[in-house]
Amino acid sequence: QLSIRNPNRDVAFFYDRLYMSVLYRQYGAVVKDHDLAGGAPMYQPPKTTTPLAFEGVAVPAGPATADMARAAAEAGGGAVEFTVKVRSRIRAKVAVWGFHWHPLHVDCDVAVGPDGQLLPEARQKRCDIDFL
Repeated sequence: QLSIRNPNRDVAFFYDRLYMSVLYRQYGAVVKDHDLAGGAPMYQPPKTTTPLAFEGVAVPAGPATADMARAAAEAGGGAVEFTVKVRSRIRAKVAVWGFHWHPLHVDCDVAVGPDGQLLPEARQKRCDIDFL
C-alpha cells in the first residue's frame, strides 16, 4: 500500500494521473519491471493522508528479475530490496494564487522479507520527493 501525506494545513494538491515503476537492483545492475498506471486524477485536501490507487496491485516480475530476486533473497536471509518510483503532475491550490502544473517524482527504497511484508527498518523511511 502506498499513500501520500499532505502535512500542510493551508495548501491542497491536485494530482494528474499517477504512474508507478518498480526497479530491482543487484550488483549495480538496474532492471525495470513494469510501469503501472494509477487511477483518475485526484484532489488531496490539506492535512490528510490519501492511499494511492496502486493498493493491492500485484507487480509481476520478468524472468531475469525473478531469478535475481531469488538469488538476493537467498543471500540476504530472505529479504529483497527494490525501488518504487511514482510520477505525476501536481498543482497546488493556495487561496488567491494561480494554478501551475509541476512534475512530481518520488523515489522510495523498499525492503521486504520472505513473507512479502515490509521490513521494520523500511516502514518509517521517508521517500525522496522532487516537484519543482
